[in-house]
Amino acid sequence: MAPRLLVLIGAALIALKTYGGVALVPDPLQTTVGGILGLAGVAWYILAYRKLRKEP
Repeated sequence: MAPRLLVLIGAALIALKTYGGVALVPDPLQTTVGGILGLAGVAWYILAYRKLRKEP
């Protein structure tokens, strides 16, 4: 659940700035934080999947 939530929050931050013109924090910071959160969520999901595949 948590990795998906990180990806969702990251995507929401980027979408708010890109399509809605809503800046919660200064412009480059919001898209950077959104991208980092999204990538962290994807990496977490991949690592968890690999761990589950290794364990019998």
